[in-house]
Amino acid sequence: MRRRLYFDEAGNSDLRARPGRLNRRTSRSPTDSLNAQGDALCDLAHVLHAGGRTDEAAGALGQALERYERKKNLAMVAQVRPKLEKLRQGAAA
Repeated sequence: MRRRLYFDEAGNSDLRARPGRLNRRTSRSPTDSLNAQGDALCDLAHVLHAGGRTDEAAGALGQALERYERKKNLAMVAQVRPKLEKLRQGAAA
């Protein structure tokens, strides 16, 4: 529910205001859920990319991938890795 709210807000308002708010969601202690951290970082990457901040979006997605790999969440690794590669290719072009 909360994750959907951030996407709705990002789609309906100024995207430049959202990264700070989403970034606060990723500032959790190391003992918090790696999956939740990965999800928040994916949300942050989505908003950054939509705002034209591709390099920062790739960085956030890379951090999300690292969280999912540490958790051994292979389903999310399989989803995030191709998105990250695509972002990096777009940033290099």
